[in-house]
Amino acid sequence: MGAGDFVGPEVEIEVVMSLRSKTPVVGCEINPSVRVSGHGSGQPPPHTLNFTWYRERSTAATDAQEVCSLESHLSVTDASDINPLRPIDEMAQKNNPATNPLHAAGNVLPLDLSYHNVIDVKREGITWIKLGSSRSYVPSSDDVGFALKLECVPIDHSTGVHLSQVFVVLTNPVIIFPAPSPRSMISVGSAKKSECSSIEPQSISGINFSVLSYNILADLYASRNAHQNTPAWALTWEYRSQNLLNELIGYHADIVCLQEVQSDHFDTLFQPEMERHGYSSVYKKKTKEVYTANQYITDGCAIFFRDDKFKLIIKYELEFDNHLFPVVDMLPPNQRNEVCFRLMKGNIAVVLILEAVGNDSMQNGLKPRIGVANTHIHADTNFQDAKMFQVVNFIKGLEEISNSQIPLLICGDMNSLPKSDPYKFVREGKVRHVSNKLRDPLGIQKHMVFSHSMRLASAYTSLGQSVSVDGKQKAKMNSKTGEPKFTNFGSGHPRTLDYIFYTEDDLKVEELLELLDKRNIGGHALPSPLWSSDHIALMASFSYKQGYISQQLSVPRNPWEGKTPGLKLLLMEEFGEGNEYTSRHCKLLS
Repeated sequence: MGAGDFVGPEVEIEVVMSLRSKTPVVGCEINPSVRVSGHGSGQPPPHTLNFTWYRERSTAATDAQEVCSLESHLSVTDASDINPLRPIDEMAQKNNPATNPLHAAGNVLPLDLSYHNVIDVKREGITWIKLGSSRSYVPSSDDVGFALKLECVPIDHSTGVHLSQVFVVLTNPVIIFPAPSPRSMISVGSAKKSECSSIEPQSISGINFSVLSYNILADLYASRNAHQNTPAWALTWEYRSQNLLNELIGYHADIVCLQEVQSDHFDTLFQPEMERHGYSSVYKKKTKEVYTANQYITDGCAIFFRDDKFKLIIKYELEFDNHLFPVVDMLPPNQRNEVCFRLMKGNIAVVLILEAVGNDSMQNGLKPRIGVANTHIHADTNFQDAKMFQVVNFIKGLEEISNSQIPLLICGDMNSLPKSDPYKFVREGKVRHVSNKLRDPLGIQKHMVFSHSMRLASAYTSLGQSVSVDGKQKAKMNSKTGEPKFTNFGSGHPRTLDYIFYTEDDLKVEELLELLDKRNIGGHALPSPLWSSDHIALMASFSYKQGYISQQLSVPRNPWEGKTPGLKLLLMEEFGEGNEYTSRHCKLLS
């Protein structure tokens, strides 16, 4: 029987408690997972859980051997990680007063006396300081280098009697929150001029803005199996959320586009924290949810913009699944189930039209506007038809917005490599349709429009084209594709999947956030202690080119409302009426 079992006259109570990581980090809340179950004649009686947190007391006798000895006597359910920054065989040195000033005799007394009503408990030959009785605990700088202990016991509501023995979890020594590794903005300067290019128009002086695009890796995808190279403590949401938030705020971007923002985390963390730093926000979640931790959750795309820089004019939302139904209707009945399976993926996009605020932004009596689009395209490489369907309908809708003379920024995780068909469609405005079983197994692409009229450029290609950027930065670019060598480095190999596209007739790239290479990220797959996503952030600073403001027209209606822009206009006429296949049936199949 384990330390958490208790045999009573009628029921045996079992307590199971675990931590996502055994290595606490200063400033990151520790939230234990606790399950109380009963065996025998019934369920546990009504009860409360009593928690007590302790910190190892600093004494000259405390060393790694004692901590390990104590751990071997306790029922610890999380035996996952040993902190690579401070492995267990270095604990003796860390806890040695002769080698660590935190444990020097002169520092021990003030640290211990900083707690009111300090209670020392001596167990298993080690003295512990009581820290508190809440379920969660946030380690402080006073805890650095010391192990923590959490005790839990269920107590009967009516009698006050313990329903089990005390269940104990012991942590590794608390570590300091790793220092950030800031990235700088690089001035792109003059670009190499091709033989066919015209003279670059001058930008409108004084009107510059920056946009950040970042897939932050939703917690529901941050599993140990998928990210085995990441220390468990650096994979917990309690750590990653703080590190990501610090990174985002540190960039000071005027517009922030995030992908894989978990729905509950937008409500509880990103929206209130970004608002506290002067940002308004819009969020659109995916249309497919998963059930985990007793709730349905999903992820989505969020756009934040600085209140002192922009105001929201209009918002457009795009649910790709809603534009699947004309495709379903055009196919023979025996293919309709398969098209739902292949194309209905729950992905979304959100588009904002923003207008600059402040009298200093006025030009010719008008305030400049910008369209900001954010999306996350389906990831599975086995569904090239789904990727293409989403990208074409996304871009064809944006084309209608662009026709109102509104400059566009297109941010997102496109899940498409440079030179792939979706990438070519965006950059080149067309792609040659090749019908084969891999790209188009159902033959739907012959009914899609593979052209658009926008002149879209990729912001980071400016880095490779610039004559003023040093060779160290250019070495981080792929000379064959003109894009960064990687923007994603998960469990597989490094890939470029993320982009900031823009209408090059309206906007000019002024600066770019420096890229990372394998050396910057430690040579291993992401996330890491320094970088808390498996993607890296991209950021560009833009200025408006002269001439576009005077052509600014009214705001267009939602280009995706009631139609599928990427399909040929003759589609419904070709297939006639009378198809009984409804959107409800397609949703049931998904």
